[in-house]
Order: sequence, then C-alpha cells, then structure tokens
Amino acid sequence: MGTTRRTVLRRGLLTVVGVFGVRAAGPVLSVPPAGAAPAPSGPSVGATAVSLMFYGHQWRSYAQGKRAGETPVKGDRLVASGDLHAAPDGDKVGEFHAALFSLGAPGQVGPSGAGSLELHTFVLPDGSIIGTGTATPDPDRDDAFAIIGGTGRYAGARGSYVARQRYRELGGDGTAELALHFVTGEV
Repeated sequence: MGTTRRTVLRRGLLTVVGVFGVRAAGPVLSVPPAGAAPAPSGPSVGATAVSLMFYGHQWRSYAQGKRAGETPVKGDRLVASGDLHAAPDGDKVGEFHAALFSLGAPGQVGPSGAGSLELHTFVLPDGSIIGTGTATPDPDRDDAFAIIGGTGRYAGARGSYVARQRYRELGGDGTAELALHFVTGEV
C-alpha cells in the first residue's frame, strides 16, 4: 500500500515545525493538530509565516428550495456560514462564509472523492482570508484547501488549510475545525 494522505500531511507539519519553530501571531494562534496541512515552504524576504487554528460553531448551510437534511444534487448551489472561535469553547474571533457548488448526485462523488467545489472567506478583526478547493461529503474527513489571498493584516496571504466541516443541515452537528498555514507579506 502507498502512504496515506494523513501521514504525508503529518510529516510535512513536523518538518515545518522543526525548521521554522513556532511563531506568535496574535491571540488566535495555536499549534495545529496532527494531520494538518504543511505550512508553505520557503517564505520570501519580508514574508511572515503564520499558523492559525479555528473552531467553528453554528456551521450552517442553505440551498434555495432544499429542506434541512435533503442531500444536494449535482449542480446545486449552497451558501454556508458559521462563527469562528480560537478554542473549542472560547470566544468568537470571526466569521466564516462560503459558496458551495455540488459536483455529484446524492451518494456519488467524482473520481477524486470531491463532492463540492467551495470558496471560503474568513472574516477576522484585522482583515479577511480567502480560500478555495474541493471537499468530500464525509463530515468526518479532513479536506485540504488553498489560501489564495487576503486583506488587511492578511494581504498577500498564500498557503493552505485543512478543514473538517459538519454542516447541521447536511447531517452534522454544526461544528468545524480549521488549521491554516500560510505566509503573508511580499510576494
């Protein structure tokens, strides 16, 4: 058998932590769990490496014409939102908003396991972080996303994050965990 995705991600994270160490990045910084996406390698001159961990509460989705629990079909568009917390039972530090596009029929996913194409916005006190990627319909599986930009303190952000999302309307408990690793500054 080959190496699992979880093992590759864990090795990448351990390498980054060993090379760069842990750097304080404000009150929402925490060390990500094992299995989180590795931080981007080789920050440019003037770039700052950042790792953030968020816990989502009230993770909800909405699709026009769909009731809670009704599985999206191929082509359905959904919007989603939730609160971001620095700790599982901590204070709210921001908001999460997403646009999702269903890629498969109920119970089916594409060859890569992708069930949806997603665009995410993390609204934080000092700016926003924008991410995108595909997700599986499995609420107990980690999905990897790319950080493609940001505003304010996060201007020029680039990197990745791992998310485990459990949308209430899709059978989850309305929680999420998101481990972000990126660099900001000069591109």
